[in-house]
Amino acid sequence: WVQLYQKGGAPEDTEWVRYDAIVGNKHLVRGNRNAWDRVRYALTQGTARQRVQVNQGGGTSGTPGLFQQAPWGTVAQTSGYIGYTPKLEADFPQIRAARVNLRFRGDPFTNTSSHPQTSPVVMQCQRLQLTWGNFGAFTGRVGRHDRVAILQGSMATGTARPVPEWHTVNWSCRRFNADNYQQNQQGVERYGPWPFQLVAFTDGVRGSYMGPPTGTVVLESRMYDRVVKFPSGELPAAFCENPSVGGGVGNLAPIAGFVDEVDVVMHEAPDLVVDEAFTASARVFKVIPGLTYTSIGPVYAQGDLGANFPPGGGLLWVDGEVIAYQARANGEFTVATNGRGLLGTEARDHDRGARVHFLTHRPAAILAGAVGAREHVLPVAALGAMPRAGALLLGREVLHYTWTRQSGDQGSLEMPRWIPPDEDGSSPAARGLFRGRFGTAPNAAAGGEAAIGWPIRYWDRHAERSDDPELAYFQLTANEAPSFYRSVRWREETRDSGVDVVCTVRVDGKAPWSADPAATPGLWRLLRGPGDAQPTPLGATGSRIELRFATTYQPGVLDVVTGRVHAWKTAVRIDQVRVEYEGQGRIVDERITAR
Repeated sequence: WVQLYQKGGAPEDTEWVRYDAIVGNKHLVRGNRNAWDRVRYALTQGTARQRVQVNQGGGTSGTPGLFQQAPWGTVAQTSGYIGYTPKLEADFPQIRAARVNLRFRGDPFTNTSSHPQTSPVVMQCQRLQLTWGNFGAFTGRVGRHDRVAILQGSMATGTARPVPEWHTVNWSCRRFNADNYQQNQQGVERYGPWPFQLVAFTDGVRGSYMGPPTGTVVLESRMYDRVVKFPSGELPAAFCENPSVGGGVGNLAPIAGFVDEVDVVMHEAPDLVVDEAFTASARVFKVIPGLTYTSIGPVYAQGDLGANFPPGGGLLWVDGEVIAYQARANGEFTVATNGRGLLGTEARDHDRGARVHFLTHRPAAILAGAVGAREHVLPVAALGAMPRAGALLLGREVLHYTWTRQSGDQGSLEMPRWIPPDEDGSSPAARGLFRGRFGTAPNAAAGGEAAIGWPIRYWDRHAERSDDPELAYFQLTANEAPSFYRSVRWREETRDSGVDVVCTVRVDGKAPWSADPAATPGLWRLLRGPGDAQPTPLGATGSRIELRFATTYQPGVLDVVTGRVHAWKTAVRIDQVRVEYEGQGRIVDERITAR
């Protein structure tokens, strides 16, 4: 088979072509005589050529009309999916009858149909192993859009390692049964004695790959040519000082960009295997408690392997989707509230045999009750592996918590309680001091929802008009005799317009830090641009001056949906802080001499 693939075209126009020979190094030929006999029978309902004898006087003898009614019936036009019926076959059903029986273009085995093609790319199809049992659900299967690597393990030695050839699957086709050679039927097109899967990629395969001989007992998969799809359970082939990630554009160039951060953790929870297919809206799914998969195949255990998964909830990776669960028992996982398609993934259906991978590197806790947008205490069913202080993703809000409490099996993630003045200066209401960090907006969350640990590089612990020990700022203090403070200036370096420096200044501590600088004498809130070298006037008299520098993050520096904005990972740099003032004259050293 080959695949006719129009890059950038409609996916449903993908067409598979079955051929028997390559003629002249350029023609794909369907030369099976039995296939052509099937076409003749479909169009004529005859198994052989009919003899017609002409008698004297023009009379004839022999078989009358071949058939009284067209055998192909009517064909309905369809659209919008691969294998759809084009208008041509709806207008002329005999064309469909010929195509289905010839099994050449739009081979029915691959569930594709024949369409007009405008300069398509002809892709070779790879034949991959599909082990017996469960329709291949518990063995390696590749599907549409899967990112896989092909490795030529048969060429590996003690010092040489195969170079991964990265590909994206465009389409796949599976055959679960096998030919019975004992019947020794003549005229039957053989597919082979073993189940298999046909796979076509979006780019041509450059290397030559051949799997192990039939019947080989594979104890070490890295010795053979193979296709690897995460999570494969395969161990690294060798130590690598400079690893590469992905295949880049067209699988030719290295990936564009740089690795921002890598987490290395010890993973003690084996992957589980889905026992029953479930949909994108399912709230419960089942796994096989005593089955996991490694690079050498299935491994059965006596106990429940799911016991290694935290009972209080966590995050799972199931075939490209991140799912939060809030409970598990006897091989059944209960999905958390709003727990499908998290962290930029999309909720999707999952088939039997899908791998269930526990995300050890991303801790999560399940809310034990609903929380509002102003709450400073988040009750959780279990703290689990949550750090004692850090950041959380709650819906589309990132927040900081600065300590935890444990009460039996349950716990809470907490931050200081803050009572800011309302906009009209009356009716203060309490709220969490570190809600809505990195420019995100505080939001409410329902009980049973996942609070996901959010890795941070710098804290965002600044809140306007507040004074709390948990705040983060850089303070400079100068004590002088009564002086006249003329101005202050500093130099700052920022990498993004959404990240800035705010400097709060007060003299002689006359005003609290939580006061309004615009309406309070002796308190200033100062902002400067990266290239601003002019001093900011103060014009205040006092004996003590205090400066607090803090980093502020504006809305837009973080996109929790796509993850394509990275300003929240940066911080500001300040130097050359200068305060200009005039003070009283002083005698630093005095010595009495004779006149």
